[in-house]
Amino acid sequence: MQTCNSRIAPNRRLNDFERCSCQKPRMSEEREWLTLRQIDQLRVDIASVESGQEFLMHRVNALPSASDLWRAATLIGLIGGVLGIVGMEWLHRYFACGSI
Repeated sequence: MQTCNSRIAPNRRLNDFERCSCQKPRMSEEREWLTLRQIDQLRVDIASVESGQEFLMHRVNALPSASDLWRAATLIGLIGGVLGIVGMEWLHRYFACGSI
């Protein structure tokens, strides 16, 4: 490891992939340019990812909110409590042994 002697970052240490000029090495010229077919395939891939993302965003927006879930849970609890009380009263009257 050697230190960088540039004015930008004087205390910065270089790793094995950097030159003394504090720049990363460039790729070779043959790998730098993409063909039109590769660019077109990348556009198709990005478009399909974006359409999938939009589909998921619509699905997430269709989910119920926390207040909707709280309202439904409270309603279910209240109905369960009322039915429990009514059921206990009915069982008490149906199975009463003449004590009342």
